[in-house]
Amino acid sequence: MDYSIKALNAAVFEKLASDDPALLKEAKSEIDEYTRTSVKEEGFVRKFANPQTITSADLDRQTWTDKNVKVVDKEPDTPPAVTVPYDTLPMNRYMLGDRYPVMMARIMSRRYQKDLSTLRNWEMDIRQVFSDSCILDIHTEEDSKYLTAVRSALINPGQVVPETGIIQWRNLAGGITRDNLKDAPKIGMQTPQRIPAGTCLINTIFRKDIEKMGRIEAGGDISERMLVDGYTSEKWDGMDLVVTIKRGLVADNEMFMFAIPKFLGKFFVLEEPQMVIQKPEPYMIRFYAMEEIGAAIGNVAAIAIATFTGASADQVGNTAGFWRY
Repeated sequence: MDYSIKALNAAVFEKLASDDPALLKEAKSEIDEYTRTSVKEEGFVRKFANPQTITSADLDRQTWTDKNVKVVDKEPDTPPAVTVPYDTLPMNRYMLGDRYPVMMARIMSRRYQKDLSTLRNWEMDIRQVFSDSCILDIHTEEDSKYLTAVRSALINPGQVVPETGIIQWRNLAGGITRDNLKDAPKIGMQTPQRIPAGTCLINTIFRKDIEKMGRIEAGGDISERMLVDGYTSEKWDGMDLVVTIKRGLVADNEMFMFAIPKFLGKFFVLEEPQMVIQKPEPYMIRFYAMEEIGAAIGNVAAIAIATFTGASADQVGNTAGFWRY
């Protein structure tokens, strides 16, 4: 038995059981300090979407809604330059700039209830239970809604995206081969905007399938290293490699590709994840986690999906929600 953890739980219990607002605030602070770190580590969208903290002063009022909104400017399109005869002035063009709204949304975990007295003899870190039960649920909801927006923006596999005029969700026949792995990052560069991918997102099964590549396909001694150590690099083909265990969101044969944040869109954090603790009765405790964020894909040319048909059986994830422009 870890007596240090039991002592910690007892101390947290005493604060939670107290009616002293100062002690209750201190207990919430201790739990918050642990769980906020977990949020940064576990949500994969936060690893490439560059979350930015904003305040109420940064929000923009709208006539069509009373919900919290942040309006973002988009880089305007400009026509190409032309060669003209001498003594000729350029044609006029009125300057227009598009904008798009980033809608804020509140994400909440389930609310958990517990008899306070039963916390006295726990042999595990109570703060870890809070973190696993609440914060990680919020992570998954963030990731799910973001990838839903990506799938919605790219319509369906094999369909042309109207904004770019090309197919950005492509099926690559033959599974995970050297050729297909090199063809996938070309998708973004083939749009009129010619935006290269800065991050690729795959799941752990996909990475294991990459490690199957032999000496001829992988090249040199890397095949032996992958057999012994696995693929350990944080880069793939010049992109930052993000690997997730969430197979329900990222299929076994899917690779998502995202441009660097300045081309991709915005991810705003209005309220960081926090624990809400309630005491409806002197001997009961209820708690849940919540946050308020907003994210939008501001540039559809900055995203792409490659499906490696013939690879491991895939498990397609959620397909409803979030926003893209």
